[in-house]
Amino acid sequence: MKQMKHKTDTKSNFDIETINASKLISYAALIKNPELISHAFDEKVGVIKNDKILFYIMPKSHNQEKQNQKIISKQKLFNDLCLEYFQIKKSEWSPRHYNEKIRRYHTDLKNYFKDKLIQDISLDDVLGLIKSYQARGVIDLSHRLLSDIGQIFDYAIVMNLIDHNFCPKIRKAIVQKKVKGHACINESEIEELLLKICSYENARSDIIKLALKFMVLTFVRVNELLNARWSEIDMENSVWIIPAERMKIRREHHVPLSSQAKELINEIKEYTNNNEYVFPHYFYNKPLKSNRLIYALYKLGYKNKMTVHGFRALASSVLNNNCFNPDAIEKQLAHEEENRVRRAYNRAEYMDTRIEMMQWWSDYVSEKCPSFINKKQMNLI
Repeated sequence: MKQMKHKTDTKSNFDIETINASKLISYAALIKNPELISHAFDEKVGVIKNDKILFYIMPKSHNQEKQNQKIISKQKLFNDLCLEYFQIKKSEWSPRHYNEKIRRYHTDLKNYFKDKLIQDISLDDVLGLIKSYQARGVIDLSHRLLSDIGQIFDYAIVMNLIDHNFCPKIRKAIVQKKVKGHACINESEIEELLLKICSYENARSDIIKLALKFMVLTFVRVNELLNARWSEIDMENSVWIIPAERMKIRREHHVPLSSQAKELINEIKEYTNNNEYVFPHYFYNKPLKSNRLIYALYKLGYKNKMTVHGFRALASSVLNNNCFNPDAIEKQLAHEEENRVRRAYNRAEYMDTRIEMMQWWSDYVSEKCPSFINKKQMNLI
């Protein structure tokens, strides 16, 4: 029934709604004494005239109750929103990023916010949490937690639960994290590093040595390297295709394979005898752990001097110094273009240039260290 409101000069304490009534009153009685009627009944009342219902009324207290119910229905716990938001973003994030978010939630956020509604969390609540971590000296973690909380507040705004996110203001009032680049040697030190990699020895050291060599030739990210699968290697077309779900940029990435890289792949295949992972764990059908590579560099004397990620910076520096197309270098590094407009329009892959560039780089490495590619027959694990 269409909603109607009674028009009268007499002020009343009730609103009119088109709902079924449990009691009826006459229109004449309503006009004579609306105040009396509104206080006399606390139930839904139908107003009749000439044996027909004109409209319905109910006390304002009932309307207030309905309003309160609406408010309650919009209240949500911070913890519930956290899990809800993470589940929504799970398909967009890499498994590693998602797992890190969930771990921080269970370790650092869940118990702190407990049963707090998102509407009841104040700036002081969040600032207190962040400062407690900064007091412990874990500056980077404090910023990650603030970012997590800020994302939940933004999500709550979209869900029409709150009106404001104060996390950006908090960021300005706390100790800023130091931006520290990955340690990397100079170009003049390349030859010495390559020779040391070739001489690396340890229990079951060959797979680590091979992984470091392949990192040098391809300069991909460490997780992209160690999670490589044989199904991704296309020897016929001389390309390694890393699927989007394993890439930081969430797009498929092509790594041209030089002649040296292909020789190294054959050596790795013969050594590991594993049909799934290119760099398998010693005892299990899992990828080699990433800390094995950085520990190997430590043993070679490069602690605080060179990181596994530093091979990317090293290759980029040499290639730029030798006048290769900077856009092709950035594309090979799988870097996201910072300028959004340029990123939208620049869809070139520079594949021909990248093939030439990757072969040049492998030739450069081989020239610096002729024994870098070892063709010696190796024993299986």
